[in-house]
Amino acid sequence: MFMKQLKFLMIVFTLMMGVSFTSCMGESDPTVSPVATLKVVSAYPYTFQYPNDGLKIVASNTSELLTDNSVNLGLGDIIFLQYTYNSEEQPLTSETKEITAKVTIGHNCTSGNTSIGVPVENNGAGEPYENATIVELLPAGQGTMYYDKNTLLLGVTFYGEKSPYKHDLALIYGDDNHSAGDAGKDEEGIMKLYLRHVNNEEKPTERFSMYRAFDLSQFLAAFGETPTKIRIYANETDKNGSYSLEDAKKELQYEEIDYKSIFAVSYTHLTLPTIL
Repeated sequence: MFMKQLKFLMIVFTLMMGVSFTSCMGESDPTVSPVATLKVVSAYPYTFQYPNDGLKIVASNTSELLTDNSVNLGLGDIIFLQYTYNSEEQPLTSETKEITAKVTIGHNCTSGNTSIGVPVENNGAGEPYENATIVELLPAGQGTMYYDKNTLLLGVTFYGEKSPYKHDLALIYGDDNHSAGDAGKDEEGIMKLYLRHVNNEEKPTERFSMYRAFDLSQFLAAFGETPTKIRIYANETDKNGSYSLEDAKKELQYEEIDYKSIFAVSYTHLTLPTIL
Protein backbone atom coordinates (compact mmCIF):
# COMPACT_ATOMS: atom_id res chain seq x y z
CA MET A 1 0.00 0.00 0.00
CA PHE A 2 2.76 2.43 0.86
CA MET A 3 4.49 1.94 -2.50
CA LYS A 4 1.17 2.60 -4.19
CA GLN A 5 0.90 5.83 -2.24
CA LEU A 6 4.38 6.87 -3.33
CA LYS A 7 3.50 6.25 -6.96
CA PHE A 8 0.29 8.18 -6.46
CA LEU A 9 2.21 11.15 -5.10
CA MET A 10 4.25 11.30 -8.28
CA ILE A 11 1.16 12.16 -10.34
CA VAL A 12 -0.10 14.88 -8.01
CA PHE A 13 1.05 17.75 -10.18
CA THR A 14 0.15 16.20 -13.53
CA LEU A 15 -3.46 15.47 -12.65
CA MET A 16 -5.57 18.57 -12.09
CA MET A 17 -8.33 18.63 -9.52
CA GLY A 18 -11.56 17.11 -10.74
CA VAL A 19 -10.31 15.92 -14.14
CA SER A 20 -11.81 12.60 -15.21
CA PHE A 21 -10.07 9.68 -16.81
CA THR A 22 -11.82 6.72 -18.37
CA SER A 23 -10.37 3.25 -18.06
CA CYS A 24 -8.16 1.90 -20.81
CA MET A 25 -10.75 -0.66 -21.89
CA GLY A 26 -12.14 1.64 -24.55
CA GLU A 27 -14.37 4.64 -25.08
CA SER A 28 -17.52 2.56 -24.45
CA ASP A 29 -16.45 1.65 -20.95
CA PRO A 30 -18.59 3.70 -18.51
CA THR A 31 -16.04 3.44 -15.69
CA VAL A 32 -14.57 6.82 -14.81
CA SER A 33 -11.89 7.70 -12.24
CA PRO A 34 -11.73 11.41 -11.44
CA VAL A 35 -8.88 12.77 -9.33
CA ALA A 36 -9.74 15.47 -6.81
CA THR A 37 -8.74 17.24 -3.61
CA LEU A 38 -11.74 16.97 -1.28
CA LYS A 39 -12.70 17.51 2.36
CA VAL A 40 -13.70 14.70 4.75
CA VAL A 41 -17.24 15.50 5.94
CA SER A 42 -18.28 12.14 7.41
CA ALA A 43 -16.38 9.22 8.96
CA TYR A 44 -18.87 6.42 8.42
CA PRO A 45 -19.33 5.91 5.67
CA TYR A 46 -16.34 8.01 4.64
CA THR A 47 -17.72 10.92 2.65
CA PHE A 48 -15.67 13.51 0.80
CA GLN A 49 -16.99 16.79 -0.57
CA TYR A 50 -16.10 19.31 -3.24
CA PRO A 51 -15.79 22.98 -2.15
CA ASN A 52 -18.76 25.26 -1.44
CA ASP A 53 -21.11 22.42 -0.40
CA GLY A 54 -20.54 20.72 -3.71
CA LEU A 55 -20.82 17.11 -4.86
CA LYS A 56 -20.30 14.45 -2.17
CA ILE A 57 -18.34 11.26 -2.82
CA VAL A 58 -19.42 8.38 -0.56
CA ALA A 59 -16.75 5.67 -0.25
CA SER A 60 -18.14 2.23 -1.05
CA ASN A 61 -14.94 0.77 0.43
CA THR A 62 -15.21 2.53 3.81
CA SER A 63 -14.51 -0.71 5.72
CA GLU A 64 -11.29 -1.18 3.76
CA LEU A 65 -10.19 2.39 4.45
CA LEU A 66 -10.98 2.03 8.17
CA THR A 67 -8.78 -1.06 8.54
CA ASP A 68 -5.88 0.29 6.47
CA ASN A 69 -3.27 1.54 8.96
CA SER A 70 -1.62 3.68 6.29
CA VAL A 71 -4.80 5.73 5.90
CA ASN A 72 -5.35 8.46 8.48
CA LEU A 73 -8.48 10.49 7.82
CA GLY A 74 -10.03 13.01 10.20
CA LEU A 75 -13.15 15.13 9.86
CA GLY A 76 -12.29 18.36 8.09
CA ASP A 77 -9.07 17.00 6.59
CA ILE A 78 -8.32 17.82 2.95
CA ILE A 79 -7.51 14.64 1.02
CA PHE A 80 -5.96 14.14 -2.41
CA LEU A 81 -7.72 11.09 -3.85
CA GLN A 82 -9.11 9.22 -6.80
CA TYR A 83 -12.62 7.79 -6.98
CA THR A 84 -13.94 5.22 -9.43
CA TYR A 85 -17.56 4.57 -10.38
CA ASN A 86 -19.84 3.52 -13.24
CA SER A 87 -21.08 6.66 -14.98
CA GLU A 88 -24.01 4.86 -16.62
CA GLU A 89 -25.34 3.60 -13.30
CA GLN A 90 -24.69 6.98 -11.66
CA PRO A 91 -24.86 9.69 -14.34
CA LEU A 92 -23.48 13.04 -13.25
CA THR A 93 -25.94 15.90 -13.83
CA SER A 94 -26.51 19.36 -12.39
CA GLU A 95 -28.97 17.75 -9.96
CA THR A 96 -26.56 15.12 -8.63
CA LYS A 97 -25.91 15.53 -4.90
CA GLU A 98 -23.67 12.53 -4.26
CA ILE A 99 -21.98 9.59 -5.92
CA THR A 100 -21.01 6.27 -4.36
CA ALA A 101 -17.54 5.22 -5.52
CA LYS A 102 -14.45 3.23 -4.65
CA VAL A 103 -11.96 5.68 -3.18
CA THR A 104 -8.19 5.43 -3.44
CA ILE A 105 -6.32 7.73 -1.05
CA GLY A 106 -3.32 9.58 -2.43
CA HIS A 107 -2.37 11.55 0.68
CA ASN A 108 -3.71 13.62 3.53
CA CYS A 109 -3.00 17.26 2.68
CA THR A 110 -3.80 18.52 6.20
CA SER A 111 -1.66 16.24 8.39
CA GLY A 112 1.41 17.88 9.92
CA ASN A 113 0.50 21.45 8.95
CA THR A 114 0.18 24.52 11.17
CA SER A 115 -1.06 28.03 10.38
CA ILE A 116 0.38 30.73 12.66
CA GLY A 117 -1.62 33.92 12.27
CA VAL A 118 0.66 36.23 14.25
CA PRO A 119 4.25 37.26 13.43
CA VAL A 120 7.04 35.36 15.20
CA GLU A 121 10.71 36.24 15.58
CA ASN A 122 12.61 36.28 12.27
CA ASN A 123 9.47 35.00 10.54
CA GLY A 124 10.11 31.56 12.01
CA ALA A 125 13.67 31.11 10.72
CA GLY A 126 15.50 28.38 12.66
CA GLU A 127 14.27 26.38 15.65
CA PRO A 128 11.58 25.53 16.64
CA TYR A 129 9.84 26.14 13.30
CA GLU A 130 12.57 25.10 10.88
CA ASN A 131 15.44 22.64 10.66
CA ALA A 132 15.42 21.78 6.96
CA THR A 133 14.99 23.31 3.53
CA ILE A 134 12.47 22.28 0.92
CA VAL A 135 13.31 21.51 -2.70
CA GLU A 136 10.76 23.86 -4.24
CA LEU A 137 7.32 25.39 -4.14
CA LEU A 138 5.28 24.83 -7.26
CA PRO A 139 3.70 27.96 -8.78
CA ALA A 140 0.02 28.64 -9.28
CA GLY A 141 -1.26 26.67 -12.24
CA GLN A 142 1.32 23.94 -11.75
CA GLY A 143 0.48 22.81 -8.24
CA THR A 144 -0.44 25.61 -5.84
CA MET A 145 -4.16 26.49 -5.75
CA TYR A 146 -7.11 26.95 -3.40
CA TYR A 147 -9.61 24.45 -2.03
CA ASP A 148 -11.83 27.36 -1.04
CA LYS A 149 -11.42 30.99 0.02
CA ASN A 150 -10.07 29.97 3.43
CA THR A 151 -7.86 27.05 2.40
CA LEU A 152 -4.61 27.24 0.43
CA LEU A 153 -3.21 24.11 -1.21
CA LEU A 154 0.54 24.46 -1.55
CA GLY A 155 2.32 22.25 -4.03
CA VAL A 156 5.61 21.48 -2.30
CA THR A 157 8.55 19.15 -2.86
CA PHE A 158 10.94 18.20 -0.05
CA TYR A 159 13.40 15.48 0.87
CA GLY A 160 12.05 12.63 2.99
CA GLU A 161 12.97 9.10 3.97
CA LYS A 162 9.94 6.89 4.63
CA SER A 163 6.91 9.01 5.34
CA PRO A 164 5.83 12.50 4.25
CA TYR A 165 3.84 12.70 7.48
CA LYS A 166 7.05 12.91 9.50
CA HIS A 167 7.62 16.36 8.07
CA ASP A 168 5.90 19.29 9.76
CA LEU A 169 5.21 22.44 7.77
CA ALA A 170 4.26 25.76 9.35
CA LEU A 171 2.88 28.73 7.42
CA ILE A 172 3.61 31.92 9.35
CA TYR A 173 2.15 35.41 8.98
CA GLY A 174 4.99 37.74 8.00
CA ASP A 175 6.10 40.59 10.25
CA ASP A 176 6.48 42.65 7.06
CA ASN A 177 2.70 42.76 6.52
CA HIS A 178 0.78 45.83 7.57
CA SER A 179 -1.54 45.46 10.56
CA ALA A 180 -5.32 45.31 10.21
CA GLY A 181 -5.51 48.91 11.44
CA ASP A 182 -3.25 50.04 8.60
CA ALA A 183 -5.31 48.49 5.81
CA GLY A 184 -4.25 49.97 2.49
CA LYS A 185 -0.72 50.80 3.67
CA ASP A 186 0.74 48.27 1.25
CA GLU A 187 -0.14 49.68 -2.16
CA GLU A 188 0.35 46.30 -3.79
CA GLY A 189 -1.95 44.58 -1.30
CA ILE A 190 0.20 41.46 -1.19
CA MET A 191 -0.04 39.25 1.88
CA LYS A 192 3.33 37.74 2.80
CA LEU A 193 3.56 34.31 4.42
CA TYR A 194 6.59 32.21 5.35
CA LEU A 195 6.74 28.43 4.97
CA ARG A 196 8.98 26.59 7.46
CA HIS A 197 9.90 22.90 7.36
CA VAL A 198 10.76 20.58 10.26
CA ASN A 199 12.24 17.22 9.27
CA ASN A 200 11.71 14.37 11.77
CA GLU A 201 13.54 11.62 9.87
CA GLU A 202 17.17 10.52 10.03
CA LYS A 203 18.14 10.20 6.36
CA PRO A 204 15.76 12.08 4.05
CA THR A 205 17.15 11.43 0.59
CA GLU A 206 14.01 10.76 -1.46
CA ARG A 207 11.91 13.51 -3.02
CA PHE A 208 8.30 13.78 -1.91
CA SER A 209 5.89 15.94 -3.91
CA MET A 210 2.46 16.64 -2.48
CA TYR A 211 -0.24 19.14 -1.66
CA ARG A 212 -0.18 20.64 1.85
CA ALA A 213 -3.35 22.42 3.00
CA PHE A 214 -3.30 25.53 5.21
CA ASP A 215 -6.12 27.45 6.87
CA LEU A 216 -6.00 31.10 5.73
CA SER A 217 -8.69 32.53 8.02
CA GLN A 218 -6.26 33.87 10.68
CA PHE A 219 -4.07 35.46 8.02
CA LEU A 220 -7.00 37.14 6.31
CA ALA A 221 -8.26 38.53 9.62
CA ALA A 222 -4.81 39.87 10.50
CA PHE A 223 -4.40 41.48 7.06
CA GLY A 224 -7.62 43.42 7.46
CA GLU A 225 -8.55 43.61 3.80
CA THR A 226 -8.82 41.31 0.83
CA PRO A 227 -5.26 40.75 -0.45
CA THR A 228 -4.59 41.12 -4.15
CA LYS A 229 -2.16 38.20 -3.97
CA ILE A 230 -0.65 35.82 -1.47
CA ARG A 231 3.13 35.49 -1.56
CA ILE A 232 4.74 32.45 0.08
CA TYR A 233 8.43 32.56 0.97
CA ALA A 234 10.45 29.40 1.61
CA ASN A 235 14.01 28.22 2.17
CA GLU A 236 14.88 26.18 -0.91
CA THR A 237 17.98 24.04 -1.13
CA ASP A 238 20.80 25.12 -3.41
CA LYS A 239 22.39 21.66 -3.42
CA ASN A 240 20.93 18.56 -4.99
CA GLY A 241 20.23 15.89 -2.38
CA SER A 242 20.66 18.19 0.61
CA TYR A 243 18.03 19.30 3.12
CA SER A 244 20.50 21.15 5.36
CA LEU A 245 19.81 24.80 6.07
CA GLU A 246 23.52 25.38 5.47
CA ASP A 247 22.91 24.55 1.82
CA ALA A 248 19.93 26.87 1.41
CA LYS A 249 19.88 29.45 -1.35
CA LYS A 250 21.23 32.82 -0.27
CA GLU A 251 17.79 34.41 -0.41
CA LEU A 252 14.34 33.07 0.36
CA GLN A 253 12.48 32.05 -2.77
CA TYR A 254 8.79 32.80 -3.24
CA GLU A 255 5.73 32.01 -5.30
CA GLU A 256 2.62 34.14 -5.66
CA ILE A 257 -1.00 33.26 -6.26
CA ASP A 258 -3.82 35.69 -7.05
CA TYR A 259 -6.50 36.06 -4.41
CA LYS A 260 -8.68 39.14 -4.90
CA SER A 261 -9.43 38.39 -8.53
CA ILE A 262 -10.64 34.92 -7.46
CA PHE A 263 -12.39 35.77 -4.19
CA ALA A 264 -13.73 39.33 -4.34
CA VAL A 265 -14.89 39.49 -0.71
CA SER A 266 -14.27 41.57 2.39
CA TYR A 267 -12.85 40.26 5.64
CA THR A 268 -13.43 43.33 7.81
CA HIS A 269 -16.02 41.36 9.81
CA LEU A 270 -13.48 38.78 10.93
CA THR A 271 -11.87 39.04 14.36
CA LEU A 272 -8.44 37.94 15.40
CA PRO A 273 -8.23 34.86 17.65
CA THR A 274 -7.39 35.38 21.31
CA ILE A 275 -3.81 34.34 22.12
CA LEU A 276 -3.59 32.83 25.61
